[in-house]
Amino acid sequence: MTRGLLLLSLVLGCLCTVSHLSHASEPVGDEGTFEVERIQREREEKNRFFRWDPRSPLRPEDQRRFRGLAYYPVDPGCVFSGPLERNSSGKTEYVRLPTSRGNFRTYVRVGTFRFRMHHREFSLAVYRFVGRSTLFLPFRDKTNGHETYENGRYVDVRLAGGDMIVVDFNSAHNPYCAYNPKYTCAFAPEENVLDTAVRCGEKTFLPLP
Repeated sequence: MTRGLLLLSLVLGCLCTVSHLSHASEPVGDEGTFEVERIQREREEKNRFFRWDPRSPLRPEDQRRFRGLAYYPVDPGCVFSGPLERNSSGKTEYVRLPTSRGNFRTYVRVGTFRFRMHHREFSLAVYRFVGRSTLFLPFRDKTNGHETYENGRYVDVRLAGGDMIVVDFNSAHNPYCAYNPKYTCAFAPEENVLDTAVRCGEKTFLPLP
């Protein structure tokens, strides 16, 4: 796998200890353990991939004019580490998520992640691609449609030993259908709609005229 492809799965490389309140994960919030420069470098490398790589998801005309993706500033308060609450049944739970084509795709619902943001507690379902170990978290929030892609964004989730996971909203990124309608992308279900603004990660993609 090339470095360019690896950029499409941005994750937090450090493991951090946080306190818990009502079983919800608090933000890491420690700049001493937060690799701001590394994330900025990864964003730059992702821009290069989009601009120059023939596998870029951009339409050819947009790739020629591309000058970079728009992001919120890197924020340590957007990083959470805590337990993944596995589905209680112990059985594989298959779910069908709606897509940009108007149909559905099947994923495995792995469990729930609880965290505190803006002094409130939230929970999001974590999913796995069928036949793969990769975990991801599709979500929608109050920024959709004006600051970020209208149909929501993805966060790639990292297992951090046992059932501990790291969720870094700085790595929130658009699905490929946000750049090019030829792609089919799954959208976040109702259980992953946040009643708050998550001003972290990637913003709306606006092609240059």
